[in-house]
Amino acid sequence: MKRKIYLVTFTLVESNKRVWKIGLHRSSTDVKNRFRRELEEGIIKELTIHLTVWVDNNILEQVEKECFSEIVKVFGGYKGRFHNFWLPKMIPGLTEMREYNWNEIQYARKMFERKGKRYLEKQNSVRIFTAY
Repeated sequence: MKRKIYLVTFTLVESNKRVWKIGLHRSSTDVKNRFRRELEEGIIKELTIHLTVWVDNNILEQVEKECFSEIVKVFGGYKGRFHNFWLPKMIPGLTEMREYNWNEIQYARKMFERKGKRYLEKQNSVRIFTAY
């Protein structure tokens, strides 16, 4: 079974800080549903889904960790972690974010394209043609 890794940007309402985030999405719903509560409660605004890719479920967490590590290796992080800024107040469910940086986001897009597939392949697809 395949699940999604996502790359999104949004604004944290309380600090008005624009950020980007990588995450995994195990649900079969759209990634936007992952952020529904945060949007409805006014915790975030201006959500943009930049890219999602499909990854085998059995390596989903490993691929997410590889993405975090690669970004830290190339761009650095806060005390060696993926995030590169500190919030005085933690936001439940929103961790591992980075300050908005277009170059980092473009790098992450290319990294995602190497790590997963943009589209699911049709499995057991059979076409039946009837001759009249």
